[in-house]
Amino acid sequence: MIIDWQGLSFFKIKDRDISLWIDPVDTKTYGVKSPEDTPSICLLSNSDFLKYDKNIVNKTKYTFVYPGEYEVQDISIQVYPSIGPDKTINNIFVIHWNGSTLVHMGTVKQKSSIGKLLEKIDGVDVLMIPVGGKSVLEAADAVEIVHQIEPAIVIPMFYKTDDDHNKMDLNNADYFIQEIGQEKEVLDKLRVEPDKLNREKTKLVILKK
Repeated sequence: MIIDWQGLSFFKIKDRDISLWIDPVDTKTYGVKSPEDTPSICLLSNSDFLKYDKNIVNKTKYTFVYPGEYEVQDISIQVYPSIGPDKTINNIFVIHWNGSTLVHMGTVKQKSSIGKLLEKIDGVDVLMIPVGGKSVLEAADAVEIVHQIEPAIVIPMFYKTDDDHNKMDLNNADYFIQEIGQEKEVLDKLRVEPDKLNREKTKLVILKK
């Protein structure tokens, strides 16, 4: 399985011939890379806050935007509601795929809105969590969530980078990286192999856009 970060909360995840994209935001609005293909499955965390690439969404066969439990192409997807920016409804995705458990927290803002969910989440291989503060989760809250979930790998997202071209007001990831207390590994893409993960200690991965 390959995980590729495009910026903000936009991830491309691919395993064999199946591709799953989370939050394919509009390229012109947010300055992310323009995709040249379309996914098998698309997950949208917050349609009230983010502007998505309509061309991608319309061409994708399976798109999920509401809380619930779904099964598609041997992938189990659980979608849980939480509170996002400006009290919008944000989706948190728990994805079980080929022996891996992935959690993507979307644009969650209020840590208090996911307390019960955190008690249910266990055995997470990869956690994708917003750390930029302002409109999304504050870095200090993100650190607490990571320590509670104890994923094998954590990938911060939705923060300000040096090459950002969007006008979204966000902090950088420096505070989160400092407080998480783990040496970071910077990668272009993350390859996930469930049988090779060290689940005794959380690994911090910074993905390049």
